[in-house]
Amino acid sequence: MLFYFYFWLMHRFKLKYTIVVLIFSGILFLGVLAYLNVAFFNLKKEKFQLETKDEISQAFFSVPYNSSGFGKYVVQLHADTTTQPGWFQSHGGRDSMQMKLKEIFINYKAVDSLIRNALETMDVAPVYEWKVGITRFELRWPDSVQEIVGESSDTYDEIKLFGNLEDEAKSWEYLFYKIGNNYFCQIQLFVEFTNFFNILRRQLIPVFIVDLVLLGLFLASILYTVRTLKRQKRLSEMQSDFINSVTHEFNTPLSTIQLVAQTIMKLPDDRLLKEKEKLVQTILGQKSYLHTMVEQILTISMSENRALLFDKRTVGAKDYIHSIVANWQKGINEDINVQLVIKNDLELKIDPDLMTIVLTNLLDNAFKYCIGRKPEIRVFDEMTDSRYLISVGDNGAGIPAGDQKNIFKKFHRGIQQTGVKIKGLGLGLYLSRQIVDMHGGKLAVTSTVGKGSVFTISIPI
Repeated sequence: MLFYFYFWLMHRFKLKYTIVVLIFSGILFLGVLAYLNVAFFNLKKEKFQLETKDEISQAFFSVPYNSSGFGKYVVQLHADTTTQPGWFQSHGGRDSMQMKLKEIFINYKAVDSLIRNALETMDVAPVYEWKVGITRFELRWPDSVQEIVGESSDTYDEIKLFGNLEDEAKSWEYLFYKIGNNYFCQIQLFVEFTNFFNILRRQLIPVFIVDLVLLGLFLASILYTVRTLKRQKRLSEMQSDFINSVTHEFNTPLSTIQLVAQTIMKLPDDRLLKEKEKLVQTILGQKSYLHTMVEQILTISMSENRALLFDKRTVGAKDYIHSIVANWQKGINEDINVQLVIKNDLELKIDPDLMTIVLTNLLDNAFKYCIGRKPEIRVFDEMTDSRYLISVGDNGAGIPAGDQKNIFKKFHRGIQQTGVKIKGLGLGLYLSRQIVDMHGGKLAVTSTVGKGSVFTISIPI
């Protein structure tokens, strides 16, 4: 469905806009994939927190403390703050209280090892920072409450007892309340894990593998889509060029035939007798050209639909090639010297009609592409252990190296080195390779720009 959308987009607008949409789709896909990964990581993180919460809480709540000492300290604070206003400031304030509370809650210094032992029972070894502190402390009377540690502006901030954590903004919190008749104390443990990725790495490996597979599939689909769109665009352009070429190539001979016919109608009888042969030859030549183009189109259609008749017969190579070259020379109606060197007179098992099409196409191309110079066409053969090679060479413009792989494609007209438009539909070499392939052979080219080309048919013997 997505491909058809892109294909419609390409036809409705331009290929470059379709590529932009593909890039946007890729960015959107990566964004969604990243979001899902982050969400999955956070879920795993929360799951880890829930799994460790009970173990850490039990370890924290099980720590003993000097309850009698804490009770005496609270009683002393009641007495001092009642009888001596400003007692905290005169007796060291926060620092003095911190030292006294550390002595009372000295056992909380071992919370670190308790946390580590609790996590080891879960078979995890995270890196973490921790801190135990008093975040709220109140002295209570029957009719009033004095807040010593808390969030009010006139109280002390948290009093840190033990630990190495400096900023608890991202930490997990565990609360422990100590409540008596004359006090309320909230002791809080903060734990911040600093290597979640390493903790969850083993659990995330399958996710990363799935990510890579999805990313690979997405990139492959994008590349496939881009290649398909480009191919469809090229085929569409080729189809349009083919229709234009057919229109032009058919109109030219038809117009010539019409013009000759009109000339015959207008010529006096005495001149008609003198010009008759020349005019008839012109009509027959144009008719032959039309016939050749129609035959090419029909033969390709039959070949692609597997309806082409393939009738192998035994022919003598020397006589067969000589007759093809002779007939071709007569057909072009020009005095063209072909250097014909056929040394091997062996028996070939081929379809002579189809192979004639191949050799005629190669001879036509050798003649057509010798623009601006006298054609020098060579036809020669060669033998190997298992193959018979027939080559057609010329002294034409040559084919650039980058275009040689494209000349056997359907509708491809080749890069015009001379700037002169060459007649044809771009089907000859495509059809020739199809026919040679049917014989189990190969059709190859070697070419140098400015010096000419050599096309070689290699068929098994």
